[in-house]
Amino acid sequence: MQSLEDARVGGYSLGVKLVRGAYHAFEVDTNPSPKACPVWAEKKETDACYNKCVGVLLSALRHDILHEVPHIGILFATHNSQSCEKILEGLVREGIAKEENGHVLVGQAAAERCAIGQLFGLLASPSKFSPNVSMAGILPGMSDTLTDRLVDRIRSPSPFVIKWVKHSSLGYVK
Repeated sequence: MQSLEDARVGGYSLGVKLVRGAYHAFEVDTNPSPKACPVWAEKKETDACYNKCVGVLLSALRHDILHEVPHIGILFATHNSQSCEKILEGLVREGIAKEENGHVLVGQAAAERCAIGQLFGLLASPSKFSPNVSMAGILPGMSDTLTDRLVDRIRSPSPFVIKWVKHSSLGYVK
């Protein structure tokens, strides 16, 4: 909320990438000091914080749509189907999108400011690997099931579901 307020007061646009925390167990295992650990101590705390942030950001998005020029851009980064459902429910609840015949209809103003993103190749459970193993070398790929479900369910004038692919020489590309 502080970043939203700073952007409003400072008169600049804010870009937010909200990351679900897929590697919670890995982070906790590799950071023995609670002060050095970049995630909540318990996974449920991480999940609750993510869900609360979804609500705050969607409320800010609803207010921003009233402006002609976008002042906020949001990328919800998650591979979690429950998080994706909360995002879609929130879009509808906030009046940013409509649900019709099982589809979520996202308008132009929201599509300009918001998307759901996934990284192709995330591990389901990296905590089983040694902390000394480079994550870049062990990303075996991930099912497209959730992405396909989202693409089938969302109707938008521009891409609303984005999938990045790890390319060995280019980094991450769409």
